[in-house]
Amino acid sequence: MNFFRLGMTAAFAALVALDVASSARASIVFDNFAPANAFNGSNFFSIYGGSRNLDSHGEPLPDRDVAMPFIAAASAAVGTIDVAIEMLLTTGANAFDLILLTDSGGHPGAAIESIHRAVTPGNPGVVSVDSLSHPILTAGQSYWLAASVDGMSEMSWFTNLVGDVGPVGVRDAPADWVLVDDPRGAFRVLSTAPIPEPSTLSLALLAAVMLAALTRGEGERKR
Repeated sequence: MNFFRLGMTAAFAALVALDVASSARASIVFDNFAPANAFNGSNFFSIYGGSRNLDSHGEPLPDRDVAMPFIAAASAAVGTIDVAIEMLLTTGANAFDLILLTDSGGHPGAAIESIHRAVTPGNPGVVSVDSLSHPILTAGQSYWLAASVDGMSEMSWFTNLVGDVGPVGVRDAPADWVLVDDPRGAFRVLSTAPIPEPSTLSLALLAAVMLAALTRGEGERKR
């Protein structure tokens, strides 16, 4: 048995596997969760749907949306967005819309993508929402993530535990966005898992060539 050939083959196989694995992981575009996906379960923003909901004084609640700003840490296609929320048990639809927007002078701008997500009410926690169009975000650029519900629905967006405080967009339709300085809602933006880069494919081809050469040399020595 040629231990040199076996060793070289194993080494190249390990390099290829390591490079493929590293290139297949989704990267973090933004994240303000504490370790273990922890968030502040006692502090939240309320998001309402139709104006038929009444507050404690019997007054109609506004049709309220809430938006959180973030700066993309990497240029990447959006894959999954995790948000710390609870859908309250109401007579409305148990669903919400997550909207990715551009930044317009420090305010929420044009919508990039809107994703509808059904949720079981009464379960506060981290909900994952998969992007459908996978828009490309640019590193260093500012964006906004907004949450909205329809009709009689109501939900809570829990804030972070890592001291991320800053402008939060609140919109009571039909009025425009108003900015308030508060702890921001907890969320994470992940990229899609990228296709292996050309360097990975080149490494795999090199490993195949080297293996073929070693096998051929072994065969010639046995003649």
